[in-house]
Amino acid sequence: MAWTLLLYRGANLRLGKGAKLMSCTQIPDLPLEQFGRVILGKWLENRVPITGSVELDLRCNLRCLHCYRDGEWPSGILDTEEMKDVLDQIADAGTLWLLFTGGEIFLRPDFFEIYEHAMKKGFLLNLFTNGTMLNEKIVDRLAKLPPNNIEITLYGYSEETYEKVTGIPGSRERCYRGVDLLLERNLPTKLKTVVMKTNQHEFMDMFEFAESRGVPFKWDTQINPNLDSSLTPCNVRLTPQEAVDLEFSIPSRAAEYKEYYEERKNFRTSRLFACGAGSQTFHIDPYGKMSMCILLRDREYSLKEMSFRQIWDEAFPPLYRKMRSPDHQCNSCDLITLCNKCPAWSHMEKGNLEGRVEYTCEVGHRRAEKLGYWDGPVDQYTRTLNQAGSQILLPVLQPSGGCR
Repeated sequence: MAWTLLLYRGANLRLGKGAKLMSCTQIPDLPLEQFGRVILGKWLENRVPITGSVELDLRCNLRCLHCYRDGEWPSGILDTEEMKDVLDQIADAGTLWLLFTGGEIFLRPDFFEIYEHAMKKGFLLNLFTNGTMLNEKIVDRLAKLPPNNIEITLYGYSEETYEKVTGIPGSRERCYRGVDLLLERNLPTKLKTVVMKTNQHEFMDMFEFAESRGVPFKWDTQINPNLDSSLTPCNVRLTPQEAVDLEFSIPSRAAEYKEYYEERKNFRTSRLFACGAGSQTFHIDPYGKMSMCILLRDREYSLKEMSFRQIWDEAFPPLYRKMRSPDHQCNSCDLITLCNKCPAWSHMEKGNLEGRVEYTCEVGHRRAEKLGYWDGPVDQYTRTLNQAGSQILLPVLQPSGGCR
């Protein structure tokens, strides 16, 4: 572990890379894994904001088909000093893992002033970028003070597919060149993709490219609506069957789901937020608005009017402690750990935090079927004909218990 954060006597003590603790009779010697479990348990017990994300800018130099932030964005983002003050407040609250994301983070001319300030505060800092703006000057500066991780999204393998997703000529070449620049300097790099109808035929090409470069590769098939509840991004998402078939075509992913669900197959909850949003994690946008997660934008609090600690201690608890309606069918469902049930997604797609999203529900049932834990109906839509003779979809309303 490159950096260590200790919560000791109510203070945050961050130790630099390679630093060692003097021996102390009051501090027991513990294996690192056990130490991590103990500290993590204390964080959870004391509701420390362990991890969070900060959007440095909403602007982007790509125009991706699936983006959930389509639209015009007003000016007035936090300036350099305001952003540094926010980072100071986050550090004082005890946060260890921090994500810088966008938009595209390198569109900010003051990126490195903000980045270097964050690194000096001791965060384990992850960077999300599309990679197209990386050049030798940028990666050389990153190499002098490397982050914890840099993650680049690949939108396709061929130029035709990549740029059909991004809408920007030349973006594929710049992205893949950015990957090479990072790897040439041995910077900690991860690759990922969002699999959609437009690029699914090149999924294995991207997978094999990452393997050929010796870097971790992850992927996601879940595409949610726009933040303004427009369903336009959903036009390119895979069907539930396509998504699950792709997931289980990779043996390691199938094994991960098996292990994950086996440990949680008896889990049921009527808590609206069972994900840690607001109790372990937070999100801050470029305007200084703080929310419990990056997708939940209708419950935001301004850091220009309240402190980080006020929002965390006073504004968040009433929301993250909310329970679903007593008769909600998800309360008794034993497949809830497989369906990506998300209140923010429900709000975007259904207009309320409790809404049952048929798409994710069907994904969960199909995953359970693949794992051998479900042999009932998986299709969460009924099909009927309207008067014009065209097929429309209506949701299946099942009573309870795995949507039986």
